Amino acid sequence: MKLIEKIRNISLEFFNSEQFINPLPNEVRVYQDNDSHLIDVSFKNGILTTVLWDGEKKYNPTEQEVDYMIDYLQHILIEEVEKTKKYYNENQYNYEYKEEAHNARKI
Repeated sequence: MKLIEKIRNISLEFFNSEQFINPLPNEVRVYQDNDSHLIDVSFKNGILTTVLWDGEKKYNPTEQEVDYMIDYLQHILIEEVEKTKKYYNENQYNYEYKEEAHNARKI
């Protein structure tokens, strides 16, 4: 299926359903459904969830593909959290982010 190549070329979606004020993303999802395949992969709280179909056959990723997806999505999620923190700080939202703690503190 060339799963790694496909995942690199699909737009990512970021979510946070647990925080409503100035949310930081805690989930990233890769989704594509077309005639040749279905790729539905999400990474949240260190857990990778996959639904993969190659045509009409369920696709079981290799260990290398699983390792890649975890590393790639975890890295992208961390980058998105940092970009979001920077955006909040630059736009003077009601949060101040401490780099060493990576936790929000209301001010």
